[in-house]
Amino acid sequence: MRTGKSDPPEGFVEIGPIEAVHGTGCGAFGKLGTYEGAYSVLRNKAAEMGATYVRINTMTEPHSEASCYNNTFVIRGTAYRPGT
Repeated sequence: MRTGKSDPPEGFVEIGPIEAVHGTGCGAFGKLGTYEGAYSVLRNKAAEMGATYVRINTMTEPHSEASCYNNTFVIRGTAYRPGT
């Protein structure tokens, strides 16, 4: 699977949205997510969908929120496969 921030190669068709989340919980009551972990989840989900290219739309790193430190690393994108 390949990823990028640009449109897929010519001849690819959209499968649909894809989201990968790594890490859980709030502050010390969870597990801190990483880019590597989220990317691994993304690769697995893309394979399940039959995607060979994912356009990455957004990445959200762990961050502070009003009442806690959100431990999740989230990658959102659009999955594509070669057209027939």
